[in-house]
Amino acid sequence: MSTDWLGPLATGAVTAAAAVIAVLITQRGERARLHEDRLWKERAALYVELLAWANDVNVWALRRTPGPGEPPPARPSPLPRLLYARVLAFAGPTVRDHVETVYHELVIAQAPPEYAVRVHVEADALQDAVQLELQQMRSRSRREKHR
Repeated sequence: MSTDWLGPLATGAVTAAAAVIAVLITQRGERARLHEDRLWKERAALYVELLAWANDVNVWALRRTPGPGEPPPARPSPLPRLLYARVLAFAGPTVRDHVETVYHELVIAQAPPEYAVRVHVEADALQDAVQLELQQMRSRSRREKHR
């Protein structure tokens, strides 16, 4: 009885196994990339909202008026609950710390006509932290990240 068919059968089995493993590795990598893309989009949207809120806080802290004879801006509302939850879920630790500090300083700040210098400084620090995280999180390949 001849066993000449065992060689091609073994080669076919190894080739099929290699193909299945390659597909699994590719799918896993693709899922990870898609997850990173979704996370990046969510963080970017969150950070844009945070920058807008920090800018409102800063405008109030410096009591900038839109024009001559205009009343000073009203105290901005504290960070909305849903936005705060998104900060806790998606923001980096530095941004979360600055959000907490700005919120605290906004709550205890004196009302006009005094300038709220501490609120201004903390709002600027929050804006800087957000911009730094956005620059560090920009999409890069793994090869670029390892350089």
